[in-house]
Amino acid sequence: MILLLKDAERRQGDLGLDDLPLVEVAAAVRPLPKGWFEEFRRERRRLLTELVRKDKEELMMMGLPIDDIVAMLGGKKIPAGVSVKFRVPPIYGGDISAENMFICRAASEGRAIDIFIAGQAGAENFFAPNPSKSVYVTSMKSMNSPGGNSTSDRMSDVLATDVMGLIGGGRA
Repeated sequence: MILLLKDAERRQGDLGLDDLPLVEVAAAVRPLPKGWFEEFRRERRRLLTELVRKDKEELMMMGLPIDDIVAMLGGKKIPAGVSVKFRVPPIYGGDISAENMFICRAASEGRAIDIFIAGQAGAENFFAPNPSKSVYVTSMKSMNSPGGNSTSDRMSDVLATDVMGLIGGGRA
């Protein structure tokens, strides 16, 4: 089966990732090179160190506490709730390099990206996430609703969820 870009974009939109650029690659599975995990750890450390310098605004949009950002400075710590993703996974020929990695929030974008990638299993081609920066945060424009400003509608939904959590005893 060959996956078409329009089908990938539809799935992407269904997952709220419609602002995430895609790159098409052949889905020929390759074995991971020997020593790949050590190389991954080294490159992940480099990614964390570099993104603190070049993507500060995006890090702030993730809502990370400043202490977590400072801990990332030396590549020492990946904050809880943050996921490191490959643009093109090494099993599909992607490099194990900081340039082929990005971070996102694990519970929202990270989970949706995992579902998006898993949904392509068995296809002859693969559409990989390719954000323009090393930090990916879904823009609010990706949420559509009938009438009104979709940004304010989404903010209303988020606020309502927070209020319901307070009423339901989910938070103190």
